[in-house]
Amino acid sequence: MCYILKPYFETFLKETGKEHYKILSEKIKPLLRKGKSFETKLLTASQSTEKVNKAYNQSHTISIIVETKSGRLIKLLFDNDLSLTDWEEALDELMNFVIENYESPNDNRIEKLAKGLEEHQNFKYYAVINGETKRIEFYDDKKLLNKTRNKK
Repeated sequence: MCYILKPYFETFLKETGKEHYKILSEKIKPLLRKGKSFETKLLTASQSTEKVNKAYNQSHTISIIVETKSGRLIKLLFDNDLSLTDWEEALDELMNFVIENYESPNDNRIEKLAKGLEEHQNFKYYAVINGETKRIEFYDDKKLLNKTRNKK
């Protein structure tokens, strides 16, 4: 898991601007390649497989968490059925969203895409790559759980 927190964004946005995000993105992409290469299996404490949702296909080896200007955490999940290129493009898309968020905290795509999501401060937002459009969609805890349940 890779954490990119608010102080990082604030410092580098002031000093080096958007150029640093391109460098950061290129440094993270080898982690994506490594995460994509691992195959993992979930194990449960009991013999029952009912606890494991077979429809949930997000990677268990890699995710990226970023912090918005307001302190909200966004966890980017990577669907194992998508290509490495799809993963890398989603990373770039999220980085662009975060830059926008720090430049215009009240009027940016993160705020627009997150409209209607649960505002509870303990919840993360989840950025999930849409398998058809290859664009990021935002979910809160409840909506992600419902999406996964409906996918069965």
